[in-house]
Amino acid sequence: MENLADAPKQEERKLNLRLIGFEAKEGETENELVQRLNTELLQGQMRLRVKVIVATRQRLATSQASTSTASTCPDAVLLKFATSEDRQAALRGHKGLAGTKLGLDEDLMPTQHARKS
Repeated sequence: MENLADAPKQEERKLNLRLIGFEAKEGETENELVQRLNTELLQGQMRLRVKVIVATRQRLATSQASTSTASTCPDAVLLKFATSEDRQAALRGHKGLAGTKLGLDEDLMPTQHARKS
């Protein structure tokens, strides 16, 4: 029953990946974040020919308790790709992040996380 209820939300998330550890710059707009992700991370570090079309910063539960006033914050960034092929290429290419503090994972619903575990 819960699978049917989650279906529309799962459909919305099928082009998403979650990037953890990417430092956001204070005052950076979403357009600037998208540009920086595309040039520095995807095309630069990961050497992929894919592009993020939307990037949204998200606070992680563990970082909300932090009282640090640093100008950068290594929280999660929700990435939305134009196509599922781009998303898959980025997910496969996350090996290019080895040795960094960055992590890339699927944007799953709580029921999907439970099933995956």
